[in-house]
Amino acid sequence: MRPGRKSAIAILVLLFAILFAESYLRMFGSRLFGDRGRSYVHRPWRIRVAQGVPFRTNGWGLRGEDFTPRALRIVAFGGSATESSDLPEEATWPGRVEHHLNDRFGARLGQVANAGSAGLASPHYVAQVEELARLIGLDVAILYTGLNDTDRLARHGRILRVGRLGDPSYREAMFQAFIAPDPARLAAMGDSILDRSYLVLFLRAFTEKSLVQPLRNRLEDLIPGRRLRDKRARLRASPSLGAVLARARADYGNNLSLMLAAARAAGTTPIFMAAPPIDAEPELVALNAALADFCRERGALFIDLASEAPPPGGWYIYGTHHFTREASDRVGARIAAVIAGLLEGDRAAGRELRRRGRERGLTPARRDDVRWPSG
Repeated sequence: MRPGRKSAIAILVLLFAILFAESYLRMFGSRLFGDRGRSYVHRPWRIRVAQGVPFRTNGWGLRGEDFTPRALRIVAFGGSATESSDLPEEATWPGRVEHHLNDRFGARLGQVANAGSAGLASPHYVAQVEELARLIGLDVAILYTGLNDTDRLARHGRILRVGRLGDPSYREAMFQAFIAPDPARLAAMGDSILDRSYLVLFLRAFTEKSLVQPLRNRLEDLIPGRRLRDKRARLRASPSLGAVLARARADYGNNLSLMLAAARAAGTTPIFMAAPPIDAEPELVALNAALADFCRERGALFIDLASEAPPPGGWYIYGTHHFTREASDRVGARIAAVIAGLLEGDRAAGRELRRRGRERGLTPARRDDVRWPSG
């Protein structure tokens, strides 16, 4: 075959590949990417059944109803313990926050949407708060953080540290944080022409989310010694545990700082919450201590469930870090009381929240007959 003909065939093949990719992206790109201007934690406007429980999402891909114009917009961030796919929506702890908050004031003052998704950790909440607070106009972000960072610590020996918003580590966290990230937002962060190419973004998303991650996780669950519980046992028995935990605390503090900065830059009031450990888990104890120190130093709102007495049946469903119904109600009441205190009082931490409420004509008229669960 003549060299000229070979070159012509190669060019035609390349053009066909580009045309095919472009057509595929136009027809099916929403399966891997969100719409321009939106990133989705879950598929929007879906109703599915997870573990026998209906799971409904709103137009932002968050569990719950869509936001109404006047109510305060509150979003709960976390992993599977926040997602609570084993509980109906009204029984999850974000659902109980909404119930108790509105019951206290005798009106629909706030709406609580659930951004929880299994496996997400502190670097992913950085991306979620940065993207969603800016786009949705969040009034309150509840950050239940630390649990899945301990899993990443056991699997990889460290947690993912986000260097700064928009850098490669942030783009990696954003790819993982959203089932369908905003392609225009990702392309705008690119450092090179390739980084800005939708085709490259598509190939990366498809490879990571559809092939690499599912295969790696499945293989690790099947191979003895590679399972998460085996890795966690080796970490706890390692003589370098102290050094690993010290580095994890520093990386975790960095991610917390970025979450706080993203929330405050968007005018969102952040509330951090620490998880109760099971049998004094050293990784979670260390991260909870880092969170407590961080909130004290930065003046951030902090709910330390680890220091509170558990409900009579305990915090968790056996063998998991998922709250029981009773614990979910306790946590929901606890968070609602903090938000109500900001709205009713004169604390500096609630100044922005009160201002936003006044702009929407929300004047909380407290119901004195409401009694909070003890604890």
